[in-house]
Amino acid sequence: MKQNFYNWNLTESHPVHMQFFFRRALTSMKDMDFHRSIHLNIQIAGDESIRICNAEILLKNIDCLLTAPWEPHGHSSSRKGMVGLMTALHPEKLAGEMLGEKAKFDALLSMPPEKRQELIRKYVPKDKILRCLENLLGKSVLDRIGKRWKRGQVSLPWLDSNLPEGDYLHSWHAVVGLVIDIVSTIPPDRFSCSNSRQSFQLYPAFELLGTEKFHRITAEEAAEVCNVSVSGFRKKFIEMTGVPFAEFELNYRFSQAVSELHDNRLLVKEIAEKYGFYDISHFIRLFKKKHGISTRKFMKSPVQGFRS
Repeated sequence: MKQNFYNWNLTESHPVHMQFFFRRALTSMKDMDFHRSIHLNIQIAGDESIRICNAEILLKNIDCLLTAPWEPHGHSSSRKGMVGLMTALHPEKLAGEMLGEKAKFDALLSMPPEKRQELIRKYVPKDKILRCLENLLGKSVLDRIGKRWKRGQVSLPWLDSNLPEGDYLHSWHAVVGLVIDIVSTIPPDRFSCSNSRQSFQLYPAFELLGTEKFHRITAEEAAEVCNVSVSGFRKKFIEMTGVPFAEFELNYRFSQAVSELHDNRLLVKEIAEKYGFYDISHFIRLFKKKHGISTRKFMKSPVQGFRS
């Protein structure tokens, strides 16, 4: 479970968080995530289809994916299985590293995610992405991952045991170097205003959801912090995410509650009420519908996990 669902506890002195992702063939993850950090994900092996806002993006070997602050992302699936490295980056500190490229950097983040990914795939050489991976993990670790992947011997515990610890400065500069390469490699004329979007106007709503996750947020409250009309907010939100705000908000609180079930420290009723589900029967039905097992069986299971 994440230490902090939406900001990864990033600070000026600890501006980067890294973790591996591993998924077996023909599996999926349905929850959406969002936070104020910037993500730079690198696909080490396999394939992954991931949804960002309302766009489906396919990642293959040595692809990288850049997500902007507060962009909803998730609903990922994999046909062959995948190994990836996720880095979460402190947004203000990263912006400060861009120097003369900051205008292009801001323009890249404001693009629709599918357009941003199209430019990265077209203009950023894979050898630069690979060099960043080698700087982060070491060539020997990367080679071992490749060999184990081919033999079907990759596991998340093994990956985590090979994750470098402690040297945040080295990791930070390696990732920042790749972001600068991405921004500087894309031709300036590709950063036209017509490619930009206005959905960042809705980001205060995601921040509100993240900070007030223990009770229900209405569309009226979200529209107010975004300084838009309720009808305009509802329309823009569906355009951005593909689902109504009420559905997104409910699923977000539910995913937070389910994450806490992993800790197994509180009763289901206590966790449900903590996240604003005062009808415990509704929470239990929703859990079984989404995950295929009852909360009782889940809590008793020695290995807690969900149906893919």
